[in-house]
Amino acid sequence: IPLALMGNTVYGMDISKEALNDARKKISEKHGLAGKIFLLRSSMARPWKFPDDHFDIVTDITSFDILLTQKEVDTHRQEVRRALKPGGYFLYYDMDVTDPYALWLKSEGRVREDGIIISPEPTPIPFRIYSLREVETIFSDFKLLDSEVFRFKDAMYGREHDRAILCAIFQPKK
Repeated sequence: IPLALMGNTVYGMDISKEALNDARKKISEKHGLAGKIFLLRSSMARPWKFPDDHFDIVTDITSFDILLTQKEVDTHRQEVRRALKPGGYFLYYDMDVTDPYALWLKSEGRVREDGIIISPEPTPIPFRIYSLREVETIFSDFKLLDSEVFRFKDAMYGREHDRAILCAIFQPKK
């Protein structure tokens, strides 16, 4: 919403109908956003319905952790690269390996042999925590411009958690 209020056209993708409905509700409460925000139900792990060289910036905000197979990860990376305009930026934002909340989920849930964590009930969700080194390796055809771990408090599962979120900015290598 803030990006759209600054005059940008924004596309949002999510696999969850509930998340999209929540976003639509928040968008409808703001004025002047008609034709500025477009929401699509899709997975970041499948080919996107956008032309090549379409976006100045692609952001992945806490969806990379649910890409569980190499094929999903590869598709995501290829689509980010394909959809970015030359000179565009990719912003990665997800749990850091030191995130106390993710570590709590790991301790309360279970860990499969392949390293995938299954969060605790009532909504078990499989996810993987990627280190900055792993993200750099996956996006090896991108240049890491900057990274930082942001720490803050957040309420999840009915309790307050300390959080540690990795934010990294990449640009495709030529």
